Amino acid sequence: MAMLLKRVRPDTLQPQVYKAPHKRWLGAILAVAILLAAGGGYATWQVVNLPPPHRTTQDVKVVIPQGASTHAIAAMLQNAGVIRSALAFRVVARIRRADGELKPGEYAFSPADTLLTVLDKIVSGRVVTYAVTIPEGYTVTQIEAELAATGLFDPQSLHAALHSQDYNFPFLPPPDPRRPEPLEGYLFPDTYFLVRGMQPQAVVEMMLKKFSAQLTPADLARADELHMSVDQVITLASIIEKEAKVESERALISSVYHNRLSIGMKLDADPTVQYALGDPARPLYRTDLSVDSPYNTYKYGGLPPGPICNPGRASITAALWPATTKYLYFVAKNDGTHAFATTYAEQLANERKYRGH
Repeated sequence: MAMLLKRVRPDTLQPQVYKAPHKRWLGAILAVAILLAAGGGYATWQVVNLPPPHRTTQDVKVVIPQGASTHAIAAMLQNAGVIRSALAFRVVARIRRADGELKPGEYAFSPADTLLTVLDKIVSGRVVTYAVTIPEGYTVTQIEAELAATGLFDPQSLHAALHSQDYNFPFLPPPDPRRPEPLEGYLFPDTYFLVRGMQPQAVVEMMLKKFSAQLTPADLARADELHMSVDQVITLASIIEKEAKVESERALISSVYHNRLSIGMKLDADPTVQYALGDPARPLYRTDLSVDSPYNTYKYGGLPPGPICNPGRASITAALWPATTKYLYFVAKNDGTHAFATTYAEQLANERKYRGH
């Protein structure tokens, strides 16, 4: 069958103009050409898709400083044995438009990581994290030691951050010269995930924000109902934290202190004296009970000037919702629990039974 050709008017013909590649692709095209010329197709595939030969079987950590260029990062990675070729890294970074997107920090690269995996890890900022657990009942001094042991912080900067009064949180009490640690009680115990290069102030703010998240509207309403400030609640909770060894006794211990406060009776709490002496783990002797400190609740009535440790959620709850009892005394048994008493005569009997005097 004959093919019919459609006639086109000459005035409708449009000249075909060559369109150059968009400038954003020029660099990528040039980079690919360089890479292919440098090693050929299969060699290029090896460089991009296989980890370096003779890699160690252990993870390799590399710290990328703030402001490092792609060129510098590529050289660091090659020198550390993480990638086969710095040139290949720069080329692939250009193709993926990752220049300027490489994030600083400490990275751990496994023996199986390819160049693409390494690049993606740095672009997404998957830095090494360090889990640090702050136990319930730790003091600021103990928290400082725990954080310092990580080696992530300058000791002087860490100390300054933990003793600063410049944090802007509404629950923090005003400065009080009687309080040796302005943040005591408000660094919430939890597991925190830290990264190298993090400033100590950021860690402290993380802990303060965690505390803020624990303080619910119901807590604040209950504190008002008890005619207690947040600071008084946390101070009482810190004493409960140091006294209670068994979860079920927190509310009972709280009831003893609430009952004493309601009748103007001194708290006589051993942990407050230990805090006054600067050693929460130190055994107490009778002579210690006369130390002249506003934290000595054997010598001074009411609550001490501030918390004596950083309490957990259970102790805060116990301070706000004590058990309903008439107990005014308790003495430690030999198994971590306590014997509670309403009268002093009962307390003396319990002391003879469990302390031998």
